[in-house]
Amino acid sequence: MKRFLFLTTALCWLTFLSSCGERGNQPSEAMNRLLSEVNAIRNPYRMERARQLLDSGFLSIPDPRPMDRYYYYDFHSWYYRENQEREIALLYTDSMMTTIRDIPGVETHYAHALNTRGVLQKELNQYSEALKTFYKAE
Repeated sequence: MKRFLFLTTALCWLTFLSSCGERGNQPSEAMNRLLSEVNAIRNPYRMERARQLLDSGFLSIPDPRPMDRYYYYDFHSWYYRENQEREIALLYTDSMMTTIRDIPGVETHYAHALNTRGVLQKELNQYSEALKTFYKAE
């Protein structure tokens, strides 16, 4: 009986820990809904409205997940790049990478952040650094 209880408890813990890991590599439902709204109006002519919608909506998400933050930073990286403020865009790209660095299962997202960083470095004439960054993204 003790063995059964031990195995049942261990299985419950493994299930719990497994679901915690999955939570980290997926955006929340609230963020998914917000991104759908933002992406519906996201274009160079409505950038400011999209940014305002994302900022206000993001503040309403209780306890944002790492991927919620990743997508928030990704949008802002795009926004500032479109506005020719590449240094600020680079900071948001670095935040994207830092946010998901230690999360398993997000390798594609991390490569996207590296690629975005490389493009920004190239546009800032930081060619040597851009090549290093692109190499890491491979």
